[in-house]
Amino acid sequence: MIKGEDLTASCNALSSLKTSTVWYKEGKQVGKGNTLHLQDATYDTTGEYKCEVTVPSLPALKTSGSVNIIVQGGPQLIGVEQEVQLEEVQGMMINLSCEAVGHPLPSISWSIIGGQHWLEVEVVNKVNEHMARSVVSVQVTSDISAQCNASSEMGTEVKTFSIRAVPRATTTAPFSPVDRSGGIIVGIIVCLLLLAILGSVLYFLYKKGKIPCGRSGKQEISNKEITKDDIVVEMKTNLKTEETVLLKAVNGGKGMPNDK
Repeated sequence: MIKGEDLTASCNALSSLKTSTVWYKEGKQVGKGNTLHLQDATYDTTGEYKCEVTVPSLPALKTSGSVNIIVQGGPQLIGVEQEVQLEEVQGMMINLSCEAVGHPLPSISWSIIGGQHWLEVEVVNKVNEHMARSVVSVQVTSDISAQCNASSEMGTEVKTFSIRAVPRATTTAPFSPVDRSGGIIVGIIVCLLLLAILGSVLYFLYKKGKIPCGRSGKQEISNKEITKDDIVVEMKTNLKTEETVLLKAVNGGKGMPNDK
């Protein structure tokens, strides 16, 4: 069959009894009756169809036949997206896969722009008799555009991979002089704010009487002023000392009469 065509298949068996006909594809029932109608054929239509004829009154009596249908047409890439957008970290190796179906079997080639290092790591020209598959490994050194070309004598189909290279994340960022001066200014402002808050708290506590502010110390110093009696006592002590010295001098260095 040509892709897009319609087909009617028939299956007949001679019997003197009433028969029943059922159609199967890959073990699944796809129709009943002597005829099978296939419309607008696609590559999914391809496969083996089996008709099974039985006699309902005598289940042991049955026969079968099969037909293999091949849909012919140009390459068809698997996947609904004709253009794939990707983001990958610079330096990474990524694999791009391309699969195509068709009859005759298509061949796959690659066209890569922007990739300095790439390698076709897997080529499967025949996954089955109607599908081809190819995988390339590409190192992301910059933005890359990769095209998968599936072609045969029936036509060509292209799928594009657009890869944007993302810089690798770094843990530290260099400081510029502007950034450093800005940090110093911010630090100074924060310190001034903290000092202002601290001053406000201390003033509030002082007004509430929580902080004596050194008054008791001043009172202790004032209470310890030298009194008149202390001066007299001290002067008496000094006079006694001077009197003793004088007496010793008069007596020629001898002690007091009462000194023993």
